[in-house]
Amino acid sequence: MYFKLKWIKKLFTLLQGSSNRLVIIVFTKLLYRPLHRANIKPRQRPIHHLAKHDKVQINELNIHIYQWGNSDKLILCLHGWESRSICFSEMIQPLIQDGYSIIGFDMPGHGASDGFETTIFHCDQICAYLNERYGQFEACIGHSLGCLYLFYTVKRTLKTKKIIMISPLAEFSYHFQYLCLKYKIKPHLRRVLAQKVENMLLPIENIWEKLSIQYESSLVTQPMLIVHDQHDKIINISQAQKIFEVFTHQAELLITSGYGHTRILSQTFVIEKIRLFMSS
Repeated sequence: MYFKLKWIKKLFTLLQGSSNRLVIIVFTKLLYRPLHRANIKPRQRPIHHLAKHDKVQINELNIHIYQWGNSDKLILCLHGWESRSICFSEMIQPLIQDGYSIIGFDMPGHGASDGFETTIFHCDQICAYLNERYGQFEACIGHSLGCLYLFYTVKRTLKTKKIIMISPLAEFSYHFQYLCLKYKIKPHLRRVLAQKVENMLLPIENIWEKLSIQYESSLVTQPMLIVHDQHDKIINISQAQKIFEVFTHQAELLITSGYGHTRILSQTFVIEKIRLFMSS
């Protein structure tokens, strides 16, 4: 992963001095295409093996779905970019003990699912299928970019009683700007790339607003728990604060320190907070 990222950065440096057209082609691919598929860590394997594994075809892609537990009280989990469903492994057993079953899936281009890229629209289609299959969820838990995807589908079709967001992304533009910084894209090319992305997502207009969490916020009425680390280097805590400002009347905000973007998922006190939120 590190060496692949290193060479991609070098590629962009070379291309920006010779071919803006190739920069646009490569960047728009990387906007939707993860650089790698996350492996299952040794500590996650016992939980992974306990899952009931299923595979369904959605838009000609085989999507891997997992279920832990046998309760009819279901919680849906949405992982983030370059991750996979098992990233929630530490909270699965505690939530099963509380009487829930956990449903997760690997997004296209992630984990064991088919494909090379994923978009907010892929996730919406998968969640619509899961809602039809399982009915209303007791809660949905999102991590990172999965939070943005979660909100989009909740506004459209996904039925859930509660929403839990960990290290959330609030603005659709944040992922775009993050990649621009990551690959050291020059400012004049960022404007061209932004226009290209807008054209790709037509007929939807004003994508930077409409695909963000704050858009049509009145459609989201569920109680909400937001968890974010103040030292997160991937998604700045300001993203969580922006969400909280919009949903103050129905949301709780837990700010942690020292757990970054992903280790926060495995912290006992975070899991306990989620359990408390679910029982309230």
